[in-house]
Amino acid sequence: MEFFRNLREEKGLSQREIASFLHITQQQYSRYENGESELPLRYFQKLVRFYDVSADLPLGRVAEAEKDPLMELEKIPITPAYSCGELMRDVLALSENGQQRVLRAVEEAKRMERKKLTE
Repeated sequence: MEFFRNLREEKGLSQREIASFLHITQQQYSRYENGESELPLRYFQKLVRFYDVSADLPLGRVAEAEKDPLMELEKIPITPAYSCGELMRDVLALSENGQQRVLRAVEEAKRMERKKLTE
């Protein structure tokens, strides 16, 4: 888990913040990060999505991460301080229920925009 520790520290995040994202205690996350417990696959998957890295990289299968399509979205601003890539990472960090709520909100916003155009 040194790979994830390095990413966490690079991003200036605490173990508590990552544990909260994973819905576990800071103590449990610390055990994973220190190699005292094996990281379950479901947490591994969430972490690679959260950090936006190839799953091959923490497994040592590649020397350098292949460019992820989300990285290109970093270049597309929604606002001066918020990019499409950040939005995607935030949405992917939500629970499935939270993601569905976001999709419903987007569909409703699109419906309202179409309605405005026809008035």
